[in-house]
Amino acid sequence: MGPPQPSGVSLAIGVDVQLTGPEAAQGKAVLDAVNRVVEAEYHGRIEGLPLTVRQFDDSANGRRDPAQGRRNLERMLADSTLVGLVGPLSSDVAEAEIPIANAAHLVLVSPGATNGCLTKSLPTCITPPADLRPSGLNDFFRVVATDDLEPFALLQYATSTLHATHFAVGSDGQDYGKVARAGFEAALKKAGLTAATTAEFDPASQTATDAFLAEAKTAGADAVFFGGRDAGGACKVRLRMQAPFGTTAPFLGESGISGDGCLKDAAAMAPGVYSVTAGMGPPTRLAETAARVLLHALTSSVKAAGGNVPNREDVRAAVARSTDPRFDSNGDTGERVFTVFQGQASGWVPAGQVRI
Repeated sequence: MGPPQPSGVSLAIGVDVQLTGPEAAQGKAVLDAVNRVVEAEYHGRIEGLPLTVRQFDDSANGRRDPAQGRRNLERMLADSTLVGLVGPLSSDVAEAEIPIANAAHLVLVSPGATNGCLTKSLPTCITPPADLRPSGLNDFFRVVATDDLEPFALLQYATSTLHATHFAVGSDGQDYGKVARAGFEAALKKAGLTAATTAEFDPASQTATDAFLAEAKTAGADAVFFGGRDAGGACKVRLRMQAPFGTTAPFLGESGISGDGCLKDAAAMAPGVYSVTAGMGPPTRLAETAARVLLHALTSSVKAAGGNVPNREDVRAAVARSTDPRFDSNGDTGERVFTVFQGQASGWVPAGQVRI
């Protein structure tokens, strides 16, 4: 701990998450995790400087609101003692906040924003990552893997744990479904595999679904991947698998199917449904990691500033140099961990973890 500082000299970090509305429980868990690290591991001080955790709610009128995120950033930038933040949790809020924070060199360490387009120039991106960074430097870092890697993690689990070898690949033809299907086909290609059969169809159509599944069975498929969302009826395909496949062949989908609607549509066939989500365990673990990254960077920055409040650029640069975890030049973590969930009548349960 550094030498005693003059009265009134202090530091602050922000926690920028949803604290009201339907996502409040997750946001409050993140806030609690950050406060726990600050108090238990740093005793509320950085090199002798008192440290304050300031909370900001990304919800407005009972729901998550990117515009509220922008307003939060403006409030943070008005506080010269606030030199970094943990958050945001959601990719849409992150997209709204990154340009504002970037212009001021304010570092963001996210435990939950997974959209690959925030950091990577992917074919599906509407806004290139460079357009979000007017300073030309990267100020957005995340301790969670990107969602464009979901199909690769899911395929690894399906082949190594479920021992599937031949995959039928379908989608609902909607934007999300098309991207999910393309991602899974790319994962197959990288693994030296090809789809047993492919199709786009409306999962609400039993005729189209049954035709796809019959062709899949004839082609020797022992697993089915479907690109779509639970709200769009993706898991109705799973229910129709019972006649041609029985109950053993797995049904696979990206995180878009992991809602209660999927399990309702799959009904008695729910136990064979598998989905994947970036990260491991509860959000508190990733929040603690994000807090440690920011606080470690803050500690080194205060030391370099001779025990004084560092400037925001120095803190940003210190986060970029993190070794636990390491970040690539885009700000993405090298710890690419995913959790696979299995459907059950009682809900989604963790089935395993995958590192890619």
